[in-house]
Amino acid sequence: MELVPRLAATSWLCRHDLCGKAVRVLVAGVVKGTGCTWCAGRRTSEELRQEMLDRGFKPRVPPLPRMNQRWESTHIRCGNTVYPILVNLRQRPDQHGCPYCSKVAPITHEIAVQRMGERGATPVGPFLGRSAPWNMLCHRCRQVSERCYKRVMRGHGCRFCDKQGFDWAGPAVVYVMVDEALKGGAGKTGIASARCKRDRFSVMRGRGWSRVYSYHCETGILPYEIEQAALDVIREVLEGAQFLSQQDLPQNGATETFSLADLSTEGAWHVITKQAGKIAPASQLVITVVPGPRLPDQTESQPRGEQLAFDL
Repeated sequence: MELVPRLAATSWLCRHDLCGKAVRVLVAGVVKGTGCTWCAGRRTSEELRQEMLDRGFKPRVPPLPRMNQRWESTHIRCGNTVYPILVNLRQRPDQHGCPYCSKVAPITHEIAVQRMGERGATPVGPFLGRSAPWNMLCHRCRQVSERCYKRVMRGHGCRFCDKQGFDWAGPAVVYVMVDEALKGGAGKTGIASARCKRDRFSVMRGRGWSRVYSYHCETGILPYEIEQAALDVIREVLEGAQFLSQQDLPQNGATETFSLADLSTEGAWHVITKQAGKIAPASQLVITVVPGPRLPDQTESQPRGEQLAFDL
């Protein structure tokens, strides 16, 4: 027996005379009638091993002194070495067990490439993790797009072939919108598909937003690249912080908002056109300029949108 100070709450390393196992006990626990953790469950080592076998695991080491410890075993179904906890297997048998069969185990590059190939894509570059961006070559359209492994496994495939979410293959716009009455004046950049039955602008217009600038493209890739480059300038160079929270908008896109006190819509559009000139091919960019809402005089009508062409 290990000599320790005589404190009721101190753990003592002892050997139980009845079962011969080394076990740590508390003086207070012995006084209350509890003691050997091996005998407390009234199960022998063979009974514990048999319980693991009944649950589909073949232990590779002798039983552990505590049932809340990981027990090195072989999963009979897949043959992989795993470390289940017997207590968890007893309480939640459907949620705990083999991480390989539940598809939460670490994935190697070879396994990830094989699973991506089964879903119609050839990865380009090394596998960096389930949620890391990964370029993939679609077997159907032969185009390369960026996806993460986790989204592909959930059913989201190639950006150009996937019918869910933003239409990357169809016409799209990068825009600047404004709501001068929201929190003293708010602006927003973003991209939107031009093929939606109910586009983003009609939804935002019902909440007081109006589109003042937009740039039309044949596909969604170019607007996305322009938008991301413009946001980098607004956030890092101009130090324009996110102005609104998601609760202030009827749709997603709070990370693309800015305060009109920090940056005007003309300034935001200047950043977008400048980045478009760097990213877009040498061609004429058709930009739509729509004046913001204002109260017309009694002798004049509401101004209409004016379409201009800029060479960048």
